[in-house]
Amino acid sequence: MSNRLGLTSPSDLTADQKPLHEDILSGIRTSYDQSSASPQLTLDDDTLIGPYGVVLHHPQVGRSFIDLIRSLRALPSLSLYAREVAIAVTGSRSQAAFENYAHHIIATQRAGLTEAEMREIHAGRCPDTLTDEGKAAFELATALGKPGVLDETVYKRAVDVLGKDGAAACIHFTGIYAYVGVVLNGFDVKVPQSSSA
Repeated sequence: MSNRLGLTSPSDLTADQKPLHEDILSGIRTSYDQSSASPQLTLDDDTLIGPYGVVLHHPQVGRSFIDLIRSLRALPSLSLYAREVAIAVTGSRSQAAFENYAHHIIATQRAGLTEAEMREIHAGRCPDTLTDEGKAAFELATALGKPGVLDETVYKRAVDVLGKDGAAACIHFTGIYAYVGVVLNGFDVKVPQSSSA
């Protein structure tokens, strides 16, 4: 398991990488445990993998990336459920292996989506079993994958269901995870070998 830039073990960190590594590692430990309900984001020696292993190579980008992700997660206006629907839609477009591996676990183990719903989303279909909130997130994230300005009708429906701030958060999450998918695919980021993804 690696990426095109290679993994950086904690013993090989530069002075610029060390504080970023510690900050990312602290965030992972705060947000995730070592259970099957959490994706693997480090190796046993605390080497970062996934997108974190990539952004560590460019600390100035990594710092901005981590700050943006934290800022978006701090928005109270979009539930984890709706967020994971939008991320699943975005991941279905990029087909980024690590993104889909990690967020499949989060979606099914933490956010309340079912395996059947995830299969439908990845096939490009909106599951009938999604809540109104999930359907709004699906429609918005799907529409954002098409060229041009977001259709006003789709935007207004999302605002009606998610609220103005929830729709805005959904747009931001769709955008950042489109970026994550490009980075993961561009650097050929591998899925942990122990996973079945």
